Amino acid sequence: MSLQNNIEKLIVGGADVYKPKVAIIGCGNFGRLHSNTIKKLDNFEILAYADINRDAAEYCCKQYSAKYYCEDYRRVLDDKDIDAVFVCTTHDSHYTIGIDAIAAGKHVFMEKPLALTPAHCDSIKKAIEGTGLKFMVGHKMRFQPNIKKVKAEVKRPMIIVAQMMDNRWPDNIWPQDPVKGGGNVLSQGCHIFDLITYIAGDWPDTVYAEGGTLNHSNTTIIDNIVATVRFKNRVIASVAIGDAGCNKFTSKTMLQVFTGNGCINLSNALHKYSRYEGQDVVEEFELTGDYTDMTADPQGFYAEVKEFYQCIVDGKEPLVGVVEGSNAVKMVHAAFESIRTGCVQKMG
Repeated sequence: MSLQNNIEKLIVGGADVYKPKVAIIGCGNFGRLHSNTIKKLDNFEILAYADINRDAAEYCCKQYSAKYYCEDYRRVLDDKDIDAVFVCTTHDSHYTIGIDAIAAGKHVFMEKPLALTPAHCDSIKKAIEGTGLKFMVGHKMRFQPNIKKVKAEVKRPMIIVAQMMDNRWPDNIWPQDPVKGGGNVLSQGCHIFDLITYIAGDWPDTVYAEGGTLNHSNTTIIDNIVATVRFKNRVIASVAIGDAGCNKFTSKTMLQVFTGNGCINLSNALHKYSRYEGQDVVEEFELTGDYTDMTADPQGFYAEVKEFYQCIVDGKEPLVGVVEGSNAVKMVHAAFESIRTGCVQKMG
């Protein structure tokens, strides 16, 4: 029974709540992570798994008690009983699967990045327009408790400083591959560019960056950058993204939001919150629990899946849709172009 044809049968919050039927496309780490999240929340019914690695699809099918599995994702798109898909594949496949899913009339949850190129992002945006389908991008940071707290407390920051700085990525992992993954700055950096856009509260106006291929000798892909972003509301942000090294003091992911009267600092994967007025700490705490902890939800995975569910059954627009996902990709590419040309890039 299709959700599209039976939306009137939804009884949200009651004993007869309809669970949208979904397929998971891509049975790696994130396919299994979202499967675990869905099973705990019990808000979707996982009907099928698809993966070019048949063994991975079969494992997930048995592990999460799905109806069937397959190697070709088109089979689940042709299944009239499936209302939505979670796309957790290599980044080079996001565009094709996204376009095909829209054409098949499926709601889409797409792991970040939305696509590898701005042109592909624009094509997805054009394809989704007027369909009534919901398309959400997995920028989980917007759903983390500490990020939601900062967003509520700081209506308009003055300066934002953020980083996504990892230890050196191995040369042979797929996200570092320029074709499959796009490299660490795009793979990870789209998170940070989306985060600073969310905290700034407006769209970016200009991007200027320095960086290059600094830590890898077997590729031409840009692997480390420092970028300055000016937003349309004149908020300024500075970001460092790459794999030049990580430490326990700031952690891989760090955010500082300066207000003119103080600062909020998030470190330790954004779990440690410190708010300063002048030199004084006025509030400080650290979230406990890991990504499997549904109650604490420090990584925001449960809130993220709840959001997708609410978008489908309530008709709301996702907090991170195609426009937001596209913006993050375009900011990364603007930084790359700035590094190549030495010029400030004007955003659209």
